[in-house]
Amino acid sequence: IGHSLYHQADYEQALQYYMRAIRVANLSGQDVKDQLLFQRAGHCYTKLDRWEDAKVMFLMCSEDFKTAFAHFHLGVSCYNLSGYEEAEKVLSLVNYLDPSNADAWAYLALVLL
Repeated sequence: IGHSLYHQADYEQALQYYMRAIRVANLSGQDVKDQLLFQRAGHCYTKLDRWEDAKVMFLMCSEDFKTAFAHFHLGVSCYNLSGYEEAEKVLSLVNYLDPSNADAWAYLALVLL
């Protein structure tokens, strides 16, 4: 249901379902095996300008799945929260993981200005 609401750009409602799924997994002692859950929850938070919450989602995603995508969005969240040193570290890692990611290079340049 969350994914369907996400595609309809109903980010508040989608978040309720994503967070419910995460809570159920935590309460039952299971790991969330679907990185898309964290990615979309984080994206919903960015669309709602809730950068601190987005940072938490992308941090959880990057710790569990270690993808360039998760790290990039973690870096963008840090940048939007004025955490420039942390953003620089994370975006540098993104450049290592995916040197062809032009957006990561652009944000890294912004951080270093």
